[in-house]
Amino acid sequence: TTYGGYQRSAAQLWLPVRWSSGEVWELDAGLLLYGRHLSKLSDVGPGYSDVTNTQRHGQYAQVLMNIALNNDDTLKPYIRYTHLGDSNTVPNREPNGVIPRLEPESQRWQIGAVWEFAAP
Repeated sequence: TTYGGYQRSAAQLWLPVRWSSGEVWELDAGLLLYGRHLSKLSDVGPGYSDVTNTQRHGQYAQVLMNIALNNDDTLKPYIRYTHLGDSNTVPNREPNGVIPRLEPESQRWQIGAVWEFAAP
């Protein structure tokens, strides 16, 4: 069995809002205004056509904490949740006929940290 991969790219426009409580906590939230996904299915083979989907439903929330370190450095651990709704459905021509394609609903959790260091 041979499996073929393909390239995917996405561009999204978000409306963000930020609340901060002094210098310790920050809360970010946002709404997806517009998203566009391109799946280059033609990379799989000549019988497949590329698909461009549009997404209009999504939101995210992020909590970030500022921790002051020595030498004016700051460590900012965060946790972020993102939800994207289903995209529109577009027809896609494949060797077995026309099959409608969409970008399915997705959810993602991210945990990380930003280290801001002061230049000497």
